[in-house]
Amino acid sequence: MNAIIFDMDGTMVLSEPLHFKAFSDVFAVFGITWTYDEFITLYSGTGSHSIIGGVLKNRGVSDYNLDSLVQKKKEIYQHLVETSELSVVNGLYEFVDQMLKQGIKYIIASGTNADNVRTVLKKIKLDSVFQEIISGEDIKRAKPDPEIFLLWI
Repeated sequence: MNAIIFDMDGTMVLSEPLHFKAFSDVFAVFGITWTYDEFITLYSGTGSHSIIGGVLKNRGVSDYNLDSLVQKKKEIYQHLVETSELSVVNGLYEFVDQMLKQGIKYIIASGTNADNVRTVLKKIKLDSVFQEIISGEDIKRAKPDPEIFLLWI
């Protein structure tokens, strides 16, 4: 085995509640509420452009700057990561230690942007472990398309 490709949100860290909060804060400007179930079942892992654009379209909102809203969500999320408790999946540190002893290369393939990945890795003190980050910015097709996991192969 040459490398292990990790997803991040929901696989290494339980960050979905923080993403949900950040998206909810963005939607609140438009008077939109949504549910955590809607986020998880319809949008989780598909990237901020897809989520924000999809929710606003489904709620009949057409007058907005998508890039600006994505940037705002990113800022809110990073602040939440830096100031909140972030749960790490049980066994992550032990698994990483075992694989490091074997010289395995670590790669993250996450649908979020690279800045968010770096913020989370710093928070959980694994920022020196991962040699490569493949983010939603590097792909044309969001999950569930496997493109993000195939870029390194």
